[in-house]
Amino acid sequence: QGRTAGQPTNCVPNLHGQVKMNVIDDGTILFRDGSTVYLQRPAGGCPGLESRGYTLVSRRVGQHQICQGDIQELVDLQTGIQGGSCVFSEFVPYRKAM
Repeated sequence: QGRTAGQPTNCVPNLHGQVKMNVIDDGTILFRDGSTVYLQRPAGGCPGLESRGYTLVSRRVGQHQICQGDIQELVDLQTGIQGGSCVFSEFVPYRKAM
């Protein structure tokens, strides 16, 4: 609310893991970086993520950004067993109007 969509971008910076993720449903994830909120709608959705029994885990090491095309694994929070995966699409930034 009170934000305007910007041009889609391929990557979101994630220096020191400061980007905060908020799952809306199996097909919608928000990433907050400071005052900017990025809308992510994974290609084909991310079935099971909304259940809150899973978390997303990236196997990329040493990367300081989250990008379109990245494959995220759904991992069961209780057992640690992988329960599927999803592929990120482009990110749409939303910023507060000036």
